[in-house]
Amino acid sequence: MKTVTNLSSEVYYQGQYWNNIPQVLRYICKKFTGDENKWWIEDFRERYAVQPFKHGLFLNCGDGRWEREFIDKNIVESATAFDISPDLLKKADSLKEKRSINYILADANKIRFKKSSFDLVVNIAALHHVQYINRLCEILLLSLKSDGYLVSFDYIGPYRNQYSFINWLLIKIINNSLSENIRKLNLGYPHLPTMLKQDPTEAIHSNLILKTIYRFFDIIERNDAGGGIAYTIFTHNPKLLDEKVLDLPQTRLDINQVLKLDHALSKLRIIPNFFSYLIAKPKKDLQIQIKKSKYFQVIENIREEYSLKLENSYTIKDYLILIKNCRSQRKRVKMALQYISTSPVKFFKILRHFLFRR
Repeated sequence: MKTVTNLSSEVYYQGQYWNNIPQVLRYICKKFTGDENKWWIEDFRERYAVQPFKHGLFLNCGDGRWEREFIDKNIVESATAFDISPDLLKKADSLKEKRSINYILADANKIRFKKSSFDLVVNIAALHHVQYINRLCEILLLSLKSDGYLVSFDYIGPYRNQYSFINWLLIKIINNSLSENIRKLNLGYPHLPTMLKQDPTEAIHSNLILKTIYRFFDIIERNDAGGGIAYTIFTHNPKLLDEKVLDLPQTRLDINQVLKLDHALSKLRIIPNFFSYLIAKPKKDLQIQIKKSKYFQVIENIREEYSLKLENSYTIKDYLILIKNCRSQRKRVKMALQYISTSPVKFFKILRHFLFRR
């Protein structure tokens, strides 16, 4: 199985994000926990980890900060964590000290675990990098004990940040209405070819995260933070790195106004929700879920097989963007012919599977 990977760790842990702004962080906390001074990890610890979990699994762990925090806060006694980046795992291992953490170098799309190995699975901004998301969620279901928990905090917005027309239009209108102190000057629609070059796994199937989790897990609670407007305006906005600017009354008013609009537009479902914190338990009827999963797994396998043939794209719109971005006329013609020869085969494979499924 060939997978899309990003072996370079240089693109991670860079820049400034919307939750680095204290006023925004309080807003997200309020959305997630009902208390603007309580982050979701503390909320989870207080309500679900009165007795620490025995052994937790941390997905795409990066530099290991989350498993260290969960152990230090007595949420979990020991951890297994994996990542595909040797550099990040080396850093994580060097920082674990005496904590009971087992690190594994692995691709999330291929990893396997023994059944009922963990009583806690932790997804912190990991699933939006997973290509074979149906496969991984089935693995997580089987590796989690029947009384275990999945806790997830992730980006669930448009895949590869390819916003809808109305979403992007509203972002631009609201950004232009802000004072100069906060208006984002470098606002630009996410350039798909650049995203694929820098990190082809970024938000690869972020739009499928919730429906896939719901397929395998019973949701105990879910809390959304919105972000369909605010995230794009506030993230990587150089003006918001200046604490003096953040302290200005006009800046605070502008931030508050953006957050209010974000909340209202999300509630009306005019824009999508970008971030979600949820807690779930494995579905009880495992055999039924696994049978359902087989159908979706075939679809997933077909989808990924043909995506690799089409420059890692999933829609005709994305493929046309990639063709347009290509400077070589010969390459453009080759890409067009590839799409013409590939798409009908993919369509009929999916149709046949749908018609003759059992």
